[in-house]
Amino acid sequence: MTMPLLTRLHSLEACADAVAFVETCATVEEAWETCQDGHWLAWLVGRAHSSGGLTQQRLVRVILRVIEPVLYLAHGAADHLGVVARWTVGEATIEEVRTAHLALWRIRSDADADAPYAAYASAAAAYAAAAAAYASDAAAYAHSAVRAYSAAAYAAERAMADVVRAAITIDELCAALDVTRGAVR
Repeated sequence: MTMPLLTRLHSLEACADAVAFVETCATVEEAWETCQDGHWLAWLVGRAHSSGGLTQQRLVRVILRVIEPVLYLAHGAADHLGVVARWTVGEATIEEVRTAHLALWRIRSDADADAPYAAYASAAAAYAAAAAAYASDAAAYAHSAVRAYSAAAYAAERAMADVVRAAITIDELCAALDVTRGAVR
């Protein structure tokens, strides 16, 4: 059963700031296009997964796309994330993903204390792999990946929101959340 966005946000226990923002918008489309908080959009995608509306593979593909802009800081992460990306399309096993996850945590652990952004980018990569490797906590790991991304690119909040919007369409998100397009109320 589809419902208005505000009703759905209340059922998901969205933060007061997110609800207040959506209340200023006339339509779901306006809320989606004008939201500048990438954390909130990523949280919403994670909740779409937790609610059963998005597969774990789709959630991980979105998160991989979100963290991509900072991965150049995480030296050595690309090959391991390639395994995770291949898993999302059925070309790698969960065992390979778990091995990649452990390797990414080693990269994170080895990151130089004088290079905190590299450490954050590496953590984002590791959390993205964890979202793939551990189904029961996929949404939590995905959110952690986005938070680590944000720390690596703290000035890029609007850019992150744009990346989330590019990674998943409003139609797919509304369907995943059982939200009616159009008016938010």
